[in-house]
Amino acid sequence: MSADTSHRSLKERLREVRAELILDVAEEMLAEKGYHDTSMDEIAALAGVAKGTLYQHFPGKEDLVFALFERNLVLFEQAVGQAASAPLTARAKLERILSYVYQERRGPHAQLLQLLYQNMEIRKGLLEKKGQLRDHMEQVAGRMRTILEEGKAEGAFDPAI
Repeated sequence: MSADTSHRSLKERLREVRAELILDVAEEMLAEKGYHDTSMDEIAALAGVAKGTLYQHFPGKEDLVFALFERNLVLFEQAVGQAASAPLTARAKLERILSYVYQERRGPHAQLLQLLYQNMEIRKGLLEKKGQLRDHMEQVAGRMRTILEEGKAEGAFDPAI
């Protein structure tokens, strides 16, 4: 691996870490102050990045909120994937997924996503970007269907599901 390649990888990794930090800060501020009372300036200041850096990652507040929804969907997709590939019964796999939904992703995080989704501006923006989330949703749906079919075959789930 050349020095240029390793430098680029490090630079890309630092960019990813910075984006995650910005999302964490934004999530915290949005939960505390709400969508309309949270400014990009405040998010940049709390994240310790220049406003220009924030806008390089997220051109607008709507883009930042979309990234929060996408991150949540990716985490859910990973949880479903881990459960689906675990050497468990279909019922245990489904219980693991439901545990993730109801225990690990509840509280302020889930409440924030719900409040943001109820905002008509954000909801409209999410619908416009629905195609970008489609692959994640299809992966989740496919794995869930597989688990349900396994459960039917095992006799654990009602065949009418």
